[in-house]
Amino acid sequence: AREGGAFNIAGDGLMTWRESANLIGQRVQEMKFTTAYRISALMWKLHAPKAEAPPGNLNFVRYPWILSNEKLKASVGWEPTHETREVFEQTMRAKGLLEGSPEPAATLRVPGA
Repeated sequence: AREGGAFNIAGDGLMTWRESANLIGQRVQEMKFTTAYRISALMWKLHAPKAEAPPGNLNFVRYPWILSNEKLKASVGWEPTHETREVFEQTMRAKGLLEGSPEPAATLRVPGA
């Protein structure tokens, strides 16, 4: 479609960090933000194997990141083929963190395109 502007592409539904962690068998440890930030910054600086993102990304946990795909749905009639939980599960399977085989990646389809 030839619609202008920025669009969010996301599955419907949301997951909490706790729900995500529980699904892959990880414990959730509550701590002060400053403590978590310092630990993350040190891991990032040392290039620790599990440090996948800089400490500033902790703000996505501190202030939940929720986006809406309503503009895309209303403008071009797009509908997600998978919900947020399904995509999370596929991603975790592909990383070997959840049992089962990952499904093929979804393809973006716009009606009439």
